[in-house]
Amino acid sequence: MRRKLLLICLFFIAGIITAYLHLIFCLLCGAVLTAVLCFSEDRPELFSAALKRAVWISFILGAALFLLQSASVREGKSLNGEEKVWTGKVISVSRTASGSSRLLCQLQNPFQQSASEKWLRLNPYSAQRTYLYIKQDHPSSAELTGKTIRFSAALEEPEGRRNPRSFDYRLYLLSRGIAHTAFARQIELTDNPLSAADIVRSQILRIRETFLKGLIMPNEEKQLLAGVLFGCTEEMPEEMKEDFRNNGTAHILAVSGLHVGVIYGLYRRITAKRRSKYDSILLIAFLLFYGCITLWTVSVVRAVMLIIFMTFGDVLSRRYDLLTSLGFTAALIAAHNPYAVLGASFQMSFLAVSSISFISPLLTRKLPAWVPEEVPASLAVQIGTVPYCAYMFNQLALGAFLCNIPVLFLLGILASAGIIAIPAVVLLSGFSENCICAVFLQGISGILQLLSGGMLALNRFLSQNGSFAVDVVSGSPYLLAAGGLLVFFVCSEFFQIHWMRGERKYLLKMITLLMIPCLAAAGFCRDDFRKARVVLVDVGQGDCMHIKGKKNILLDGGGSPKRNIGKQVLKPYLLKNGCRRLDAAMATHLHMDHYLGLQQLQEVYPVRSMIIKGKAGQKYPIGGADYIEILWPLVQDPDEEDENLNSLIFKVHAGGMTILVTGDLGETGEQGLLEMYRGTDVLHCDVLKVGHHGSRYSSTEEFIDAVSPSIAVIGVGEKNTYGHPCPEVLKRFERRGIPVYRTDLDGAVGIYRDRRGEFHICTVIPRENT
Repeated sequence: MRRKLLLICLFFIAGIITAYLHLIFCLLCGAVLTAVLCFSEDRPELFSAALKRAVWISFILGAALFLLQSASVREGKSLNGEEKVWTGKVISVSRTASGSSRLLCQLQNPFQQSASEKWLRLNPYSAQRTYLYIKQDHPSSAELTGKTIRFSAALEEPEGRRNPRSFDYRLYLLSRGIAHTAFARQIELTDNPLSAADIVRSQILRIRETFLKGLIMPNEEKQLLAGVLFGCTEEMPEEMKEDFRNNGTAHILAVSGLHVGVIYGLYRRITAKRRSKYDSILLIAFLLFYGCITLWTVSVVRAVMLIIFMTFGDVLSRRYDLLTSLGFTAALIAAHNPYAVLGASFQMSFLAVSSISFISPLLTRKLPAWVPEEVPASLAVQIGTVPYCAYMFNQLALGAFLCNIPVLFLLGILASAGIIAIPAVVLLSGFSENCICAVFLQGISGILQLLSGGMLALNRFLSQNGSFAVDVVSGSPYLLAAGGLLVFFVCSEFFQIHWMRGERKYLLKMITLLMIPCLAAAGFCRDDFRKARVVLVDVGQGDCMHIKGKKNILLDGGGSPKRNIGKQVLKPYLLKNGCRRLDAAMATHLHMDHYLGLQQLQEVYPVRSMIIKGKAGQKYPIGGADYIEILWPLVQDPDEEDENLNSLIFKVHAGGMTILVTGDLGETGEQGLLEMYRGTDVLHCDVLKVGHHGSRYSSTEEFIDAVSPSIAVIGVGEKNTYGHPCPEVLKRFERRGIPVYRTDLDGAVGIYRDRRGEFHICTVIPRENT
């Protein structure tokens, strides 16, 4: 079999992925792999005994390395909580949208007091990195990078997923090797000397800063140039990023293999007639320089390594195989940080190049000869990455292929000009007082401004305010993976050869072997939230309940002055969980933390009806025998100053359950309800959404006894300043044996009843004692 190294690397990555999904699933896959390798038919021309052993070892090694890193992450949790004085080395510095500084630091000797320090020294992943946020003014990035600092802070675990299938910030940071976040008032520089590598890196970053400061151009064009050349997008306006996302061209704002490809293209053109080993050395040196200046993103690492392999192949007159180099590069990155495999940047970067390797040759054979050679590659990237992007980002840019052609063409010119201009601008900036140098600097800045402005204008024109971007719901990730594997396998040289030989049964066996792990993973990693008929959505300090079924209803939608809950929380949650539209959005009352999110959602997502008024006795059918009825008030008083007394009280009948939603009803309102329904069982329910986020002014003893719920849920923000929920209120439920679930501790809470009538609760954040 050809590409033996590729197969070994793929199974190494497979070991990491299965270990992440589920340990039992990983062990089962290892057992099945052992059985297949031991008892499969003997075909030495495809799989020799040595190759089988190498494949098995690489799978086990990948799983073992992931478990080692996971153990280090768990050990690192012991550092969180208490404020201490830490010492750390600054790896990189960036700015946040709020204007504060964010330092990536590697802590020095964090486990000095730990009994397991000896074991941690043997763990290759024991280093603990943190994002440190400070508002203190500090020297430039070049001055600070590589320095050792001392600061006082309490380390925190990054916030993980709060709602089902939503963005997991903690996993994103782990994919970049970061396990903690911290906030410090100030930092103190120590006298520790810099290493030679740090000195070189600092000087490279100083070149970047000098280049950007030396350019004479408006901020908007300079921000675009910083994003295109160096991936610095922190200070870029959100509207600019939105235009690129709407066009499906946002990838140019994250320094990628395209940029390194531009460098390699320039090199090939310059050395087309004559190429020596010295040219190759200069190319590699420049690629390493560019990697440092872009802070070595995953895609840059991938592209630089592929070009280095290609260059060595030319120098040594050896055959270069893109797929094998790609697999080996992916395995090296994964060995350095197994969590990197789980990051979107890793997946998209390698998916794009894999699409070119597998799909582009097939398209080249099928398309007419007059079609330019760049078209099959561009089409292949779109075919391979569009389904993934639609799943991950819930947006499909209908004109992405057409928009990418002019944008990428202009990117090639802008990136080439920018890269060439770096040494010129840095040199001229040192003599800016000289008239001639100032004129040259103005000229170079003018050219880059013209190109940057042209790209901005082109992107705004193509965006058309998002007219060609449509929202899509996320399907099953395992079906997506199965479909991708099937497409790559059918387009592969292996499939084509055996298909021409007529080995249909053998190919069917191989396809079955590819599909079984995906289906098995879907079984092991079941999402109970798909069964939930009611979900208390985590919207921070606020209420939001999603009623699922034939109709999708939101009761309240949270709201915050600090962020757009409708756009940033509710819309992603609904799309990620298969909801194409809302049939109704119903607000208990018009306080910000209940209603604002619904208003914001209506601006960016289809909502058929918004209900903010009602009176006792009204019913809304939601499919089949399910319905929502209003229990309170008899009549809403428009002159009532206390909005809580006007709060609509809903009783939901869905999925064989009854849920009482009380909004911010206080003690006065509860007494009114009790008087109104005394002698009946109208208030009795299975699930109580606790009033006013567990405030001391709600959930009286008498009211809880009248409702007599089996489960209580509270929508409340983590570390809120109101003291919600009140400890006395929690004790009232505890004395009655009523379990309480709350979004600040449990994340989103899903509830459903099975056919036997038993309640099932699922939470995004697992409870340690349950």
